[in-house]
Amino acid sequence: MLDARGSLGVIGAASLLGLNALLSREGIRRHQLAAGGGDEDGGHDKIQS
Repeated sequence: MLDARGSLGVIGAASLLGLNALLSREGIRRHQLAAGGGDEDGGHDKIQS
């Protein structure tokens, strides 16, 4: 039982970290969109793709 709980805890922590990374990425992207305006966003999109 302890091993199973430990594994679930590790999986849960990993998924939370993954969600955090995705959310922070989205937050950064939105912040750039809000701060940058149209011209700079086009440049960022070209660099990313």
